Amino acid sequence: MVDEVEIVWEDKPVKVEVGKMLFGDMIDLVKNIVSVKSDKTGAMKVEITDVGCFIESLILKSIKKAPFEIIIDNIRRLSSEDGFKLFKVAQDKNPLALA
Repeated sequence: MVDEVEIVWEDKPVKVEVGKMLFGDMIDLVKNIVSVKSDKTGAMKVEITDVGCFIESLILKSIKKAPFEIIIDNIRRLSSEDGFKLFKVAQDKNPLALA
């Protein structure tokens, strides 16, 4: 199931479909931006090493249909308001991406 998100693209209102990522996409996302280290007590600590990359990748891998090419450069061209709208829906659709 996908959600339609209204954004502005090239000064026109458009709809973008955002849905769940494939499991392999989620693994790739986590593998590329998460660091697992142990502290002095030996406890494991998970850190997101590149928050910007995480946000961009989550949006990119969650978009299922858009009236523009789904590439990172186009994600970066979005207004901050529209990028946040897409991020919020992508986050809601893919909660394990933040684990």
